[in-house]
Amino acid sequence: MAYLVPCAISRIESYLIALETCDTLGLVIRPDLALEAITKDSDNTDEHRLEQVHLQRGMGKNYERLEFLGDCFLKMATSISIFCVCPDKAEFEYHVRRMLLICNKNLFETAIKKKLYQYIRSMGFSRRTWYPQGIKLIKGKGVNKTDEEVQKHQLGEKTIADVCEAVIGAALLSCRRDGNMDMAVKAVTALVSSPDHDVAEWVDYYKLYTKPTYQLSQASAVQVSLAMQIEEKMGYRFKYPRLLMSAFVHPSQPFFGGIPCYQRLEFLGDSLLDMMAMVSNKFLAAVAVKLGFNKYLRFRSPDIESQNREYVQEIHDVEEESKGARDYWTITKTPPKCLSDIVESYLGAVFVDSEFNFSEIDRFFEKHIRWFFEDMSIYDTFANNHPITRLEKHLTDSIGCNEYRIMATSIENAAGKEITHYLAVFMAHGKVITSATAASSRIAKVKVSEKALGIVKAIPPFEYRLKFGCDCHRKTLRKEKLEDVGTAI
Repeated sequence: MAYLVPCAISRIESYLIALETCDTLGLVIRPDLALEAITKDSDNTDEHRLEQVHLQRGMGKNYERLEFLGDCFLKMATSISIFCVCPDKAEFEYHVRRMLLICNKNLFETAIKKKLYQYIRSMGFSRRTWYPQGIKLIKGKGVNKTDEEVQKHQLGEKTIADVCEAVIGAALLSCRRDGNMDMAVKAVTALVSSPDHDVAEWVDYYKLYTKPTYQLSQASAVQVSLAMQIEEKMGYRFKYPRLLMSAFVHPSQPFFGGIPCYQRLEFLGDSLLDMMAMVSNKFLAAVAVKLGFNKYLRFRSPDIESQNREYVQEIHDVEEESKGARDYWTITKTPPKCLSDIVESYLGAVFVDSEFNFSEIDRFFEKHIRWFFEDMSIYDTFANNHPITRLEKHLTDSIGCNEYRIMATSIENAAGKEITHYLAVFMAHGKVITSATAASSRIAKVKVSEKALGIVKAIPPFEYRLKFGCDCHRKTLRKEKLEDVGTAI
């Protein structure tokens, strides 16, 4: 039983140190989360998904999880504040100002001023070296060391900055159950130490915001009509239709009837969405089309029009061919960025119009995004899971075949005036193995790749070589032997 006393005392001491960290910053955080936020249990805790080096066992959870959450909240909080305090600045300056707030250098310098480094726990409990502080060690390991020497540890700039973000994450989780984020807001203010974010609670953000003239001006019939269409589709009624219109004005057509383009709102909406889900532009473009947002985009560029038209047609075809698959959007070509932008700008507009009510962002996520990611396993190995990629990998790695082709051609109607569909074929060594048709060449290639993959995986490599006359592996072996032959000197 006596052996457990030092371990228990050490653990209690760690909790007290974690709470002292919170007191230094003026925060109230759950003890377990506070300790997790300041725990670095290996030399490379900040290098996510890598094998940990010199892992200190028995320290409990490290700060990695909270640091990720805190990083998202830090980005959102500073974006909201900058959006409010700099209403007339361009989006570029928004990004610059935010970067200066959230960069590791700023967090590190603030932590140094507040001496947060002395609270970080980087060494696990060791019964051999543990000794009560304040009592002179007369005999045993470490007898010649002073207290200062025993307590020293090496911390990098990024580690200290990561702990700052983890503290923000811990503050968020400590108060989120109560339905507010005030403690996390307070943590951001304490750790960025800048007049660009000087708020104590969530409601202070809206107090900083001054409604611009364009938002308050009388809405036209077109703008009111747009607001009514969006309300019917999205279930949210805009109090300021001109604010909604701004969310759909492309930079190619700035100040559309006195309304600025969507860039500022997109900056805000991007950070709000990241707090809920870190999704790609490719996914958001698919969401934009699914919601019909592409129909409301105002722009002045023939290139944008043609690019949007091509993508909209492709994503519709892909969704139809997918037969309900939730990852249908992954196989399309790279979409025009403006489509993903208007989803983010729409969220920014909703947030502002609702007087910074974050529950509206939450509602959008639950209604229009969560469905796609309820089964995350379908996105395992994302790019590497594409049918064409998997087929090519199997042929080259498992069979050793490199003489194959996937081709697609259009098929016209009887009059030869209109393309009705596309035919794709998979060939190996001059033989057509299988084919597939679809509404677009890209989808046809995906379908034929899936069929071909089923065929070549169903037979062993030797049978594939006999059936299709493949001798690629022999050629590769002969080449390797020739390359191994050296010249005697």
